[in-house]
Amino acid sequence: MLALADRTVTGVHEQQGRYSVVGLVLCALSVGGIAILLYQPDAWYEAHVYGMTLLAGIGTAGTVVIWRSGTLSIRALILGAIAFRIALLPVVPLLSDDVYRYLWDGVLQLQGINPYESLPSDERLAHLHDSVLFEEMNSPEFFSVYPPLSQVFFAIGALAYPLGWEAAYYLLKVLFVGIEMGGVVALASLVKAHHAVLYAWNPLVVIEVAGQAHTEAVMVGLLLGAVWAVHHQRIGLASVLVAGAGMAKLYPFALLGLLFVRYGWRGLWPGLVLALSLGALYLRPSHLTNMLESLELYVSYFEFNAGLYFLLKEVGWIVSASDPSSTVAGILTLVAAVAVCVVLWLMYTQRFPTGAHGFAIASYAVIATYILTATTVHPWYLLGLLALLPLLPSSHFGPWLWLSVASLGTYARYVDGAYWLFVWISWLGFAAFTLAILFVYRDRLLSRLMRYRAERKAALITRAIEQEIENEHRPRILDLGAGEGYVGQSLQAQLNADVVLADVRKSNKTTLPFLKVDGVGIPLEDQSVDITVVVFVLHHVKDPEQLIQEAKRVTSGPIVVVESTCEGPVWCWLLERVDRFANWLRSDGAMGEQVVHFRSPEEWLCMMRRGGWQARILARKGSPFHRVVLLRAERLQSS
Repeated sequence: MLALADRTVTGVHEQQGRYSVVGLVLCALSVGGIAILLYQPDAWYEAHVYGMTLLAGIGTAGTVVIWRSGTLSIRALILGAIAFRIALLPVVPLLSDDVYRYLWDGVLQLQGINPYESLPSDERLAHLHDSVLFEEMNSPEFFSVYPPLSQVFFAIGALAYPLGWEAAYYLLKVLFVGIEMGGVVALASLVKAHHAVLYAWNPLVVIEVAGQAHTEAVMVGLLLGAVWAVHHQRIGLASVLVAGAGMAKLYPFALLGLLFVRYGWRGLWPGLVLALSLGALYLRPSHLTNMLESLELYVSYFEFNAGLYFLLKEVGWIVSASDPSSTVAGILTLVAAVAVCVVLWLMYTQRFPTGAHGFAIASYAVIATYILTATTVHPWYLLGLLALLPLLPSSHFGPWLWLSVASLGTYARYVDGAYWLFVWISWLGFAAFTLAILFVYRDRLLSRLMRYRAERKAALITRAIEQEIENEHRPRILDLGAGEGYVGQSLQAQLNADVVLADVRKSNKTTLPFLKVDGVGIPLEDQSVDITVVVFVLHHVKDPEQLIQEAKRVTSGPIVVVESTCEGPVWCWLLERVDRFANWLRSDGAMGEQVVHFRSPEEWLCMMRRGGWQARILARKGSPFHRVVLLRAERLQSS
């Protein structure tokens, strides 16, 4: 038997090893083929874009195969990442002309000219207008928008400019790849190598970092370094690295807020010191005005592969018959700001896990928000998100890996190809993957959401029974209308109580004892429980007063009720529909047509007072869309 078991394990390992080899071959063929295509700048046309996109799909599939195989050493990961980047280092700036502006800004600095001070087209810079950098750069009528840390690297790269712009370009590439590879090493120390491969060997990443030298390389290296620093509780270093990432690409500055709300000032001040120091070297008030002016123009003039923006823009055209671009951009900016504030609040209230995992998830949420609400989403904008992907649950992989492949097809715009086709392919595929994941993981997601809400409900109930908890060593609590039992489970954990669940339908997903009731009587002796809680149940009961009378019979202490309320026919009608849908969703259709009857807080209070009981409203909570009342009822002292 042992020999058979050993052979079985060996066979599994061999099979996994074969999958890993297949993945490696796919990645190597992908990068090799892409290199061959990109080494032909004079023969670059539409078919090359489609070929590059197809090859990127093959390489991405190879990374998924390796990830699924679970067999890859860190050494193989690092060596493969280096080899793939070296393969694309000789590639010229074929897909993007950003690097010409990088080197232009660097050359200006070496000549003692602040890159934020003058437009490239300024006559005072006429002595540089016959250079390749000026001839090939985009937007010479815009001031530079690249932050100070990026400018430092541009200046270092420009040191090789006397040997030719190509020498400066390749020096800049080597710098960028070196910093980004530092991030890969940091990532490999945080997750298993077969997870890290999803970023380190991703064809889009290799193309944009080693092939086209985008500043996202610096941002990614510093961001992954920050996650590593948080993991090792070096919060000051993490703050500096996050600020450095912000001084390379601006938007990571929002991540400083995550460190601040989680770790206090030690997560903020080191990064602020770095940002202010670098800013003081480059930026004067007039320079800052120039930079912000150009940023505003970029946002106003440029639109590229922005799925949600394009969708809302089309809807705006249909509704208003006029160009809604500025309105849609403003709405999306507001949505992004609100979403980031929500992430900060969740981080502050400890809703994210502790340590590097929580920081990575929150950072991912911020960057995903930025990408989904942007008006321009160039392929290289995805690098920051892809870098965090290996740190996340696998349910997040599909949509973004799809987008990392399909977005490469949008380079067809620059060769008069099928740009809009790839925009549709990118975002419809992204939406399809997202919906599929929500369908597959719906039970898990619903369970997680319901457990989270149950903890909040239990905390609210605890406020109403604090006195009883102090007096009773281990109270017996009846959770009437318990549903899945998550509220009762949370009460047991929070109060060290004996909890009994009761409901007309057995939906219990916990190990707590369960009683089935018929909607009229409760199969318990008189005053056999110390406390009864009724949470969002009464509005579903045909005769809630009779149910409350039964609860009063079996309870020796207080009854705590948490209920939804509404006032006005329109509001009640809307709340009823939302409630029916929520219960249908949570029960997978089992809770179909139900009695739904909401009352005002005073009506619920009046019902609780009948039969010689006193009752009071302890709290009114909720949002303007869903108002909630917390009530407590107990016997009059004379009864």
